[in-house]
Amino acid sequence: IERSGRLAHAAAEASTDLTLRAEARYLCGKANHVRGNMLDAYVEYKRCSDADPSHIPAIFGKAQFMISQNRPQDARKLAQTVLERQADNADALRLLCHIDRAEGRIGSAAKLALRATEVAPTDYDAWLQRAEIAPDRADNDAALAGLAERVMLVPKCATLAFNLALLHEATGETHDACHIYEAMLRRYPGYSDAALRLGAAV
Repeated sequence: IERSGRLAHAAAEASTDLTLRAEARYLCGKANHVRGNMLDAYVEYKRCSDADPSHIPAIFGKAQFMISQNRPQDARKLAQTVLERQADNADALRLLCHIDRAEGRIGSAAKLALRATEVAPTDYDAWLQRAEIAPDRADNDAALAGLAERVMLVPKCATLAFNLALLHEATGETHDACHIYEAMLRRYPGYSDAALRLGAAV
């Protein structure tokens, strides 16, 4: 990361092409962001936007900085700008969901979470956020099923999912356990332990 940041900085200083300079500034910002240097990251994201106002990742990076500084309304404006330019940006949808949820706007947050899973159906974080904020049992069920499907995409996570279902059973949450078993069996029809547990639970 350190080396990547140095190379990006050198490219930004040397390039006379605004598009290349903008991308290099964004990479400088990203390197600082990963290291936790949020203020330095913001400076580079801003330089990127100055060179290329249409650079969506830089706009979103600035929104993340605003969240880190407890400035949700500034973050909201930036995330909305991202969506105006890219309506299916799941990251911006999830950020707006986070802000609305923190402000108690649960209905709006739930709609944003739903939209995020629609535009990014393989995004684990989007499904997790939707499951956390689901306004009713039906949507919670759908979110849990989607979340389980995402987990099933990684074979080594099958055991983790199975153990999570067992935990649900142990705490009396049989309904949630069944959703996980069903998702496991759709992905791995031969997972006999999941089939046995599902048969015992229903």
